Amino acid sequence: MYEMRASTQEDRREITLLIAARELWMDDRGLDAGITDPEALLAAVGKTSEGRPLVWAFCEDGKILGVALLVVETLAAWGWKTTKHDNAALVMTATYTHPGYRHDRIGRFIAWWALDYAYRECEVPWVRRFTSSARLMRYFRDEQGWELVDIVTRSNFRVYLMQRRAEKIPGMAAFIR
Repeated sequence: MYEMRASTQEDRREITLLIAARELWMDDRGLDAGITDPEALLAAVGKTSEGRPLVWAFCEDGKILGVALLVVETLAAWGWKTTKHDNAALVMTATYTHPGYRHDRIGRFIAWWALDYAYRECEVPWVRRFTSSARLMRYFRDEQGWELVDIVTRSNFRVYLMQRRAEKIPGMAAFIR
């Protein structure tokens, strides 16, 4: 069974190695990481905001297979048009998965968990994410059901702003604790 748990300071080394493995895997394949900020994720390990953990670890048998930095905010600074999207959302600002488990679709499980968590715990109507990778945008949209809301320019990158309604995912508790 998988577990999604709050990260702790003791996880920092394992998370650092996971991010390094992912970045090396992407570099070896010529894949563009786009806008990423692993330092922001690492700085948030073990910390909370408004009583909620910031970095969550997706684990199996105690091994961290993926991590996500989740914050509740409006994302106005990223170009979300506040008149249309002014309500707070759970934002997946960074997600890293171990490349050795890529066939297990860990990122999809993390996203499903985030949708369910936002519905159950955060009292927000949306889960939002962004990427500067057209390949990832198509995957999130076509395979995971995310809505492409807008495309903005940030730091000379095209950034795809995406969202899904927070929702209860049936059977989640039986699959991910």
